Amino acid sequence: MLTLLLVACHWFSDTPPPLPTFSDPCAAVSSGWYSLEVAERPVLVYLPASTGPRDLVVALHGNNMSAAAFATVTRYAELAERDGFVVVLPQGVGDERSAWHAGPECCGEALTRGAADVAYLDATIRTLRPRVCGTEHVLGVGFSNGGMMLHRWACEGEAPPTGIAGAAAPAMNDWAACREHPVPVRLYHGMDDTRVPLAGGLGDRGAHTFRSIEETMREWRRVNRCEPLVKKEEVGDTTCYTWTCAAATEQCVIANHGHSWPGGRNHAGSRARMTEGAWLWFREATGRPLAP
Repeated sequence: MLTLLLVACHWFSDTPPPLPTFSDPCAAVSSGWYSLEVAERPVLVYLPASTGPRDLVVALHGNNMSAAAFATVTRYAELAERDGFVVVLPQGVGDERSAWHAGPECCGEALTRGAADVAYLDATIRTLRPRVCGTEHVLGVGFSNGGMMLHRWACEGEAPPTGIAGAAAPAMNDWAACREHPVPVRLYHGMDDTRVPLAGGLGDRGAHTFRSIEETMREWRRVNRCEPLVKKEEVGDTTCYTWTCAAATEQCVIANHGHSWPGGRNHAGSRARMTEGAWLWFREATGRPLAP
């Protein structure tokens, strides 16, 4: 485990080697980080030593972050090595304040440029899947602006994720553009988040007015054709609400937690562990639970 942690955390001073073209993408390979270019933008890929086929976990960083930084925060490489999925980390738009075009009013330089982020993410999946023996199962995870981007990609993408899990990630997309096919959704949010408030409104940086998580979940309950009854479960500092729907639909709120990835390197003391929790939830939601 120590070796994996070092690999996950310390290669980022150098660009990893290009992803090779394997004669048999489904065969066992040398695990490690690789780089890929899609639509003239970089993508970081962690390929485990397992044989294929392999699920894909696409992780979208937050505003003012990078793909490399998000890999370090989430530590998905360690979990990928254990469970045999491929980690995919696309890069947002902007040299110093990298962001995602998550909707008509969001966010940053990606919004200013009108970045074609949905097309970029679609192209990433189409390019990568045959090269790493990827399955049809794609979990999208994201933090803050990256999580907001997941809603738009799931709604509008031509090669969309088959499940999404976001932290501090209200939807900012145009729901009128959504194809409205059921998608498994799980959202985490800290009750003490002032950057992207749980109840919506202007964040403490004053740059954007955000929708509420309740509004976001209401839209997903409509898209996922949920029944009105909800199941409530409390585990430690986390309370989760689950609906009965055409696709798994869940909202989790974390007490005494601010604007950070739950369980990450900057998790601010929460007992929630989103990196593993979202992955195990996704396996359950797609009818493929992992053995304990």
